[in-house]
Parts: sequence; structure tokens; C-alpha cells
Amino acid sequence: MGQMLLVIDVGNTNMTFGVYRGQELVTTFRLTTKQPRTSDEYGISITELLRMNGVSRRIWRDFDRAFGGILIGRLEVLIR
Repeated sequence: MGQMLLVIDVGNTNMTFGVYRGQELVTTFRLTTKQPRTSDEYGISITELLRMNGVSRRIWRDFDRAFGGILIGRLEVLIR
């Protein structure tokens, strides 16, 4: 299995996620940038969206890196 990378772009309206295996884009999905949400709620939503997009829990554990671009300071603390 190639290196796994989770990419997150946090904007004013949506968070856009991309999952890469090496150079291959495996899937993308979006989540609204709605406040207030707890870090647990983000975790559940992201985990479920990964599963629904074919990234199994076994593969999810294989992420080598995550990279995010955050424009909204209030969400930065929750995403970390």
C-alpha cells in the first residue's frame, strides 16, 4: 500500500477533504463549516465520510500525513 495523505482545506462555507494514496487521488468530500461543533462531532463526521467514500478503518490507520489550510481561526483549535 502506498503512502496515505489526508488533505483538508477549511474555508468559510465548506471544508474540502482529499485522500491521496501516493500520487493518486482516492476520494474527495465536503463538510459544512458550521459552528458550533465539538471536536468529537468533527471526528465522527469525518470518520463516517471517509467510510462512505471507501476508505476503510484499516486504511484510515495507514495515513502517514495530514495537511490542512485553515482560513478561520476559531476552527483551527478544533481541527488540531
